[in-house]
Amino acid sequence: MYSCEKHVEIALDEVIDEHEMPPEIELVQSQERISNRCSFCEEEAKYKISG
Repeated sequence: MYSCEKHVEIALDEVIDEHEMPPEIELVQSQERISNRCSFCEEEAKYKISG
């Protein structure tokens, strides 16, 4: 799941609820931000969150 700065807490909650484990958070590299959008608002993603 990708998230912008504004929606990172919501994304973290969803991953925790789905996987019941602490999520991994990675900073999306600037060249990757153009092709990866926030799962909630379509802004450029700043974080990749996985469980």
